[in-house]
Amino acid sequence: DNRPGPRLATASCVVGDEMLVFGGWDPQTPGTGGVILDDVWSLSLTKQTWRRLAAPMPGGPASRHVVCNVGGTVILHTFRCLDS
Repeated sequence: DNRPGPRLATASCVVGDEMLVFGGWDPQTPGTGGVILDDVWSLSLTKQTWRRLAAPMPGGPASRHVVCNVGGTVILHTFRCLDS
C-alpha cells in the first residue's frame, strides 16, 4: 500500500515538512481483538504523499503511546508491551 491503513490509538508528530505516524491499533474484524501495529509512515506535507519507512517502531508494536519532536529529535514513549 502507498498509505497507512485504518488505525486507532496511534501517535504522530511533525518534523520539518513531514508528519510521522507511529503504530497504533487496527481493529480489523469486530470480535477479533484486532492487531497492534509497529509500522512507521511519513506524510510529506508539501507533496501530500505517503511513504512507509523501512524500520519498524523501536521496542515493537504499540498503541496508546506518545511521540513528540523536541528540537528536531523525535522522542517516542511506549509504555505498553505485547505481554501485559
